[in-house]
Parts: sequence; structure tokens; C-alpha cells
Amino acid sequence: MTDWQQQRRMLQRLELPSIKIQEGSAKPKSRNVSPLTMMAVLRAIDDRANPRCWASRETLASDCCADRRTVTRAIKGLDVLGIIKVDETSGLEVTINWIEVERMQRRSAPRSHQNPKAIETASQCDPGSYEPQNQPTRAPRSH
Repeated sequence: MTDWQQQRRMLQRLELPSIKIQEGSAKPKSRNVSPLTMMAVLRAIDDRANPRCWASRETLASDCCADRRTVTRAIKGLDVLGIIKVDETSGLEVTINWIEVERMQRRSAPRSHQNPKAIETASQCDPGSYEPQNQPTRAPRSH
């Protein structure tokens, strides 16, 4: 498995916490940043990184289908968590800290006290075989 494939797998298994970010200078306001938003921005950064990402906030917002301010909050949250390093001396330069990603991914991995047989069974489930029981039937529409 190549390095980029391992990195992609780490991102897929990573579980981020919700985080509060302070915004504004005159009247500071605390805003929540959702883990899903941070994950979307992190994946957009990873897609554009080689090994650094020079994309603007507008470009990342377009990649994530999000507002620029939302992306800014997510970048701040990822920076606070130590997952990325942000350098804004000459534009927005973002580098992913893969060591911290690996640490967080290990912390969020399934614990040893869980039943490995149950995990294996759950991963083998076929979502196509689900048939809802006692589903109400509708009368055909009359035109």
C-alpha cells in the first residue's frame, strides 16, 4: 500500500471532536464547528495538497459546498486540534500533520473490550438484503 493510500485510510477512520472557536474582535462570539465540516475541509485540503495546500478559502469552500466563513472556522478548529499547520505569511499555506492524524485515529479506533465477532458480522451485512416489515400500503391514486 502506498503512502497516499495509507493516508486516505487514516482520514476515513478518523473521528474528530466538536470544537468551539472564538470569532470576532469587538464582540467575540463562540461558535461550534462540527466534526463533519472539519472532515470535509480536511479532505479538500488533502485532495489539493502536494505536500502543502495553497488553495484559497474560496476554493476550499467550493470544494466542500460550504461558505467561506465556515471553511475559515473549520481551518481554525483543525489548527487548534493540531491536525494542520497554517502559515499565512504569503497567502494560505496549509500542511497536514499526519503524525497527529495517526494519533487521533488510533484514539478513535475500536477498543479491545468490544466483541470482534460482532464487528466482523456487522461489516459483512448486506444492505441490499434489508426488507422492511409491516410497511403500510397505499391505495392507488385515482385521477
